Amino acid sequence: MSETRDEIIERVRREGVSPNGIRELRTMAQPMPVAEIAKLFGISRGGVYFHINGDKRQLGMGSREKARALRPFQVPTAMQKCNQYNQLSAHILYHLDPTALSKTKQLELEGWWRGLRGVRSLILVFDPEQEPNEVAKCGGWAFDERTPEDGSLVVRPHGEITEEQRAALTLEGL
Repeated sequence: MSETRDEIIERVRREGVSPNGIRELRTMAQPMPVAEIAKLFGISRGGVYFHINGDKRQLGMGSREKARALRPFQVPTAMQKCNQYNQLSAHILYHLDPTALSKTKQLELEGWWRGLRGVRSLILVFDPEQEPNEVAKCGGWAFDERTPEDGSLVVRPHGEITEEQRAALTLEGL
C-alpha cells in the first residue's frame, strides 16, 4: 500500500531537510510548492534551492542518518538552525568522510576546533532548556570549561556513549 500525500509530507518532515526529501515533495502526485517546503522546514525558499543544487555529498541521507546516530542526544528542529549544531554535524561528517566537506566548510570547522582547544579549553554543551544566548540565538547550545571527564570530546554527551560515538566526537587526531 502506497503512502498518501499527507503521510509522505509527515515522513519527510520527520526525516529533516535533504535533497532526496525535497525532490520527493516536488515530484509526488500533487507537488508541494517551494514556498510550502520552505515553511515546512523553517528555511528560506533559497535554502530549498540550495539543498536541491548544493553539494549533495554533505546532505545525502546516508551521511545524515549516520551522523544522527552518532549524535548523543536528540535536537529539536528549531535548535538545528544554530551554528553550533551545524559545526557539530560538520565535525561528525568529517569523521565519517573528510572529503565530504567543501574546502570552505572544512576551514570553518578547523576554526571551530581551534576555539575549542583555545586558552580556556571549551566543550560544547547541549541543553534544550538553554535560553537563546550569544553562542546560539536559537537557544539550546552553550560552551563550558572542559573537565577531566570530558577528555577530548567536542560535545558533552547526555549519559553514556558508544565507542563509535566517542570516536566520532573527539578532537584526537585532528
